Amino acid sequence: MIIGIPAGASGANLGGGAEAIKTLLSYCEEIGVRHAGIGAPIKDGHPDTAALTELKQQLADAGLSVFGGGIFFAREENFFEQSFRDEEREQLVELIDCYGKAGVEPVTIFCSLAPGKQPDEQETRWKLAIDFTRVLVKTAENAGVRLAVHTLGNSVFNRYATVERMLCDIPSDYLGVCYDPAIHLPLGDDIAANLRALKDKMPVMHLRTSGDVTPMNTFELKDGKFQDVPVRKPQVDIPEVIKVLLEVNYNDIVQLEHQRGPIAYARAVGYLRGIIETLQ
Repeated sequence: MIIGIPAGASGANLGGGAEAIKTLLSYCEEIGVRHAGIGAPIKDGHPDTAALTELKQQLADAGLSVFGGGIFFAREENFFEQSFRDEEREQLVELIDCYGKAGVEPVTIFCSLAPGKQPDEQETRWKLAIDFTRVLVKTAENAGVRLAVHTLGNSVFNRYATVERMLCDIPSDYLGVCYDPAIHLPLGDDIAANLRALKDKMPVMHLRTSGDVTPMNTFELKDGKFQDVPVRKPQVDIPEVIKVLLEVNYNDIVQLEHQRGPIAYARAVGYLRGIIETLQ
């Protein structure tokens, strides 16, 4: 498996130019990570394909592979309006096309549309999300970009059953899942069984101990001192997750998320690498 981090884990804003790139490369070299998630630069309100391509090449020349950052939809109530959906869809189609032209993938999708409470409402919202996602997948197929729909607890795509239904409704080699065990554990899903079933449909997955934190992130640096941070229950059994991933020969990206700064990310990477080496 591949350990990945978001580029921002280094503390660098890649919009900052050469110095920011240098910071990212130095940080990744120091912690031994060779894969980072990057977003597409925006120019005049549109994704800048040339800038993304150049950034990818600069990082590749230094030995750092990249994958796409997250893209979001349905974060506003206006999503129920056709004109708003059309505008948002057009923006995301352009963004996915940019990732494809730059050769940056997979890309994680976050759908924030809540599932609703009543059966009729649930089906209406499901259809809206599926119809919207289907267009994005078609764009991804044409662009050669694998999409991974993140399972959010407050989304129509939350429990494993909804993941199965989504993959059935939109069958495509370019549609997969960004599985986050911390989302599924409180919902009662069988993490090990889910991972085994999705092993070929997870171009990227997120890993953290609970809905609050990732491995080793039970602390934060504040005023120069490390302080404990309460961890929400239940907690994901990280070694057990890694054990299953090794059993199914998972070769894609395990992305650490929601750390509190570069030091916390470095500790999390070391913790995760230690588990992998112990279990191999």
